[in-house]
Amino acid sequence: SVGDGIPDGWRRQYFGGSGTTTNAASCASSDSDGDGMTVAQEYQADTVPTNAASRLALTTISADMLTWTGGTAATQIVERCTDLLGTNWVAILTNLPPTAITNATSPNTTSSNAAAYRLRAWR
Repeated sequence: SVGDGIPDGWRRQYFGGSGTTTNAASCASSDSDGDGMTVAQEYQADTVPTNAASRLALTTISADMLTWTGGTAATQIVERCTDLLGTNWVAILTNLPPTAITNATSPNTTSSNAAAYRLRAWR
C-alpha cells in the first residue's frame, strides 16, 4: 500500500499496525535497529529490521573461508572481484532459499590472488 516495495504483511509483522502506513521506524529508508541496513534492505535480505544481530553480513574473510549471516527466504550471492576498482564482480556462489542463517564457502583463492568480496541478497 505504501508503494516502496515492502509488503504490508511484512511491515505489520515487525512494526505492528495495519502495515499500510509508515513512521520514522518503519519507512523503507530507516535503519530502525541501527545495524547499518535500511528497512528495505532488511526486507530484501529477509532479516529482522528490529534486531541488530539479524543482518546480511560477511563475518569471516580469509584465504580459505568466507562466512556470512543472512535471512532464510532470500537468494544470497557471494561475489569476488580482483579488479582494484571493483568493476568486474563475478559470482562464486548462489544460495537459493531456503538458506541457513549462517553460511560458509571456500573462496578458492591463494595469497597471490588477492580479491575483494561482497554479498548480495534479494527475493
